[in-house]
Amino acid sequence: MSNPTQFLRLYGYPRGQRSAANTVGSILAEGLREETHISHLTQPPQIEIFINSQSPVKHPRQLGDWINVAMSQCRFGGSDRYPNGRPLRKNSVAIGTLIASLPQNTLDFTSAHTSKKT
Repeated sequence: MSNPTQFLRLYGYPRGQRSAANTVGSILAEGLREETHISHLTQPPQIEIFINSQSPVKHPRQLGDWINVAMSQCRFGGSDRYPNGRPLRKNSVAIGTLIASLPQNTLDFTSAHTSKKT
């Protein structure tokens, strides 16, 4: 049986605002289907976004700002130069995405391939 996946891509993005390409802000704007970030999509898919009860934000649109603030306050290590710890690099990974491209609609793929089992 051939591999049904055309590609899988795993990306990591640094913190940053919506106006900066390939940052937390721009990736979240695309995921939230903001008009300024979906011109490459011919038909924006219907998506559902879930926030669990342990989330630090009440709405997904607040997540980018929360990540940027939280990471700007993070410190690691300690030295004479940085007694309270060194700040995280601005380009350190703040959010990851996994994108899979299937050759057909997932429902079509699932029903067609499960019915072929012998």
